[in-house]
Amino acid sequence: MFWFAALIYPGIIVLCLLLALFAYIWYKKRMRLFETGTETSGIITRLIEPKPNPKNPNAELMYRMWIEYTVDGKTYKTYMHRKVSAASYQEGQEVTVIYDPEKPSRAVPKDFDGAKDYWKVFPIVLLCFAGVFLLIMVYSLKDVLDLSFRGEKIYGVVFSFAVSAGIIAGMIAMVRSDYYRREKEKDPKSAKATLLMAVPILGKFLFDAVFDLVFYIIL
Repeated sequence: MFWFAALIYPGIIVLCLLLALFAYIWYKKRMRLFETGTETSGIITRLIEPKPNPKNPNAELMYRMWIEYTVDGKTYKTYMHRKVSAASYQEGQEVTVIYDPEKPSRAVPKDFDGAKDYWKVFPIVLLCFAGVFLLIMVYSLKDVLDLSFRGEKIYGVVFSFAVSAGIIAGMIAMVRSDYYRREKEKDPKSAKATLLMAVPILGKFLFDAVFDLVFYIIL
């Protein structure tokens, strides 16, 4: 168990962090195209229309579509998902694509704006996973290590700060989710109260972290 916690868990944490960084860089590059890219026409070659989920009738339905566009006689493809409530699409429909003149294969549909939230939340979710595995790793190592008093304090600081980071990441992801926005439109006070329920828990772990850190420094 020690070697599993010492080797596998750190590997998973690093993987989550790298994926989060990759997703963030991918998102920023696509967003930069709105300022520096060139527009051209594209055709929706494949469209998957969403089916309502009987278990969650209030879920936001999304189109999934593949778009072909041509630059300097060469054809490229890009992908987009878009909220049904935002617009109506069909196969063969012409849409606007923004591409990078230096690398035409890097492109984004002009309607990509509807998918911004997804690529904002995705890195946050990965960071939450990294935080979860960090907690598991620290807990596993605590069980097998003979920690001194100062070691116990170090563990307490790391554990409390890790939980706090996970709570903060979860709150950010929730605020940026479609579910929270729908609930906020229905009942702003209730949605805010639900989010604020995490604040006392966050305060408790932050207090524990600072308390253990002060004891570690003093002793």
